[in-house]
Amino acid sequence: MTLEITSVWNKVTPELEAELTAFWLENKAMVDAGKAAGRAAQVVCIARGEDGKLAGVSTAYPRIVPLLRQPMYYYRNYLSKDYRGKELSIPFLQKSREVLQEYCLAMPKPLCIGIILSIENQRLAAHYNSAHWPRTGFTFIGYSADGHQLRVSYFDGVRLHPPAQIKKRAAAQQASA
Repeated sequence: MTLEITSVWNKVTPELEAELTAFWLENKAMVDAGKAAGRAAQVVCIARGEDGKLAGVSTAYPRIVPLLRQPMYYYRNYLSKDYRGKELSIPFLQKSREVLQEYCLAMPKPLCIGIILSIENQRLAAHYNSAHWPRTGFTFIGYSADGHQLRVSYFDGVRLHPPAQIKKRAAAQQASA
């Protein structure tokens, strides 16, 4: 089973937004059409099956990670049921990382220094339990407040930003990334 993975970062048209919203709602990945439409602006890559239909979506948005006090892209990936368990997540993650890195490194001062992801699927977390994932460049850095593995990948050659000021409450809770 193959997927065509395409970058749509900062290029989501109204037609694609409608298609993404329908995809998320049909697959029960999201239940609110307004929130789904809003999330379309965060789409990095889409994947289409051989039939041309959407099969997967990756999204990212910048945020300060309290644990790191640095701006990172918080990454999410969703594959429809028919495409799960077929080892498609890694190529999807690799392509999305490539797109975000290229975007950031083209800036005079990169917006984010890398990507952070939270492994919410316990089956995946148990299977992919090496501290470092050489195929993707992601490294384990701890657990979120809700117990999910946190992994980061830094963009090539980026420098740290000055440490972001965070509220004590956020630091104490280590808000889930």
